[in-house]
Amino acid sequence: MSILVLIDYSNIKNQNIPLRKAIEYITDREASSEIKKIQVRLYGGWYENSQATDDRNNAVAELSDTMPGAIINDGKIWQIKTEFADYTAKIKQLDVFPVKNTVLRRKSTSPELVLNSYDECDSPDCGKMEVLKWLKRKRGCTSQLCQKKYAEIFSRVEQKQVDTHLAIDFYRYCVESNKFDSVWLISNDIDMLPSIFSVISNNIDRRINVLITQKVLWIHDQLLEESGVNIWNWEECHA
Repeated sequence: MSILVLIDYSNIKNQNIPLRKAIEYITDREASSEIKKIQVRLYGGWYENSQATDDRNNAVAELSDTMPGAIINDGKIWQIKTEFADYTAKIKQLDVFPVKNTVLRRKSTSPELVLNSYDECDSPDCGKMEVLKWLKRKRGCTSQLCQKKYAEIFSRVEQKQVDTHLAIDFYRYCVESNKFDSVWLISNDIDMLPSIFSVISNNIDRRINVLITQKVLWIHDQLLEESGVNIWNWEECHA
């Protein structure tokens, strides 16, 4: 038996959390376990059409530089197997489907922004008000003479399928698979909550752990903990 770790990779990158540090965090908390094997699945915007994205190439570089096949923590050897979540969860032998086109580019309309303050910044030539005027005009640049529309200049890059893929895999590995004694979900996305609560409703007998990378977004911690889910907070442990 082994530990499964499902990681929203873009989330830990946005929080500047090195992948190896995240895995060592888990080994610290599973130190009393007899299990010394960890399977890691990385979820992210890995393909634009059929081409690997820069995010995937950067993740490959990080794996090559920092994630060997085994790590030693507190004198114990942990075998690590890391893979990209290019397919749906493999629960049954033929129950696997590819997940591609996880990044899309779309023409961007003027961004919908909420102004938090009308106070100018400390710069003597603060240009915030000029930027606001530019956004309202929906033009390609801040020049009053610009004839280009915003959407002609800017594209919006979006991840697609990633959150749904992660949420479904988490549910299936927890409920349908008997391969893992402990399952970890590393994400700060509140969209994961329905999947987590669905797992809880099945009264499974394995350890369920959720590592939150930024406390502010989660509002159901007490309910989750009362339901038997172990909630861990990266910021509290690395303050």
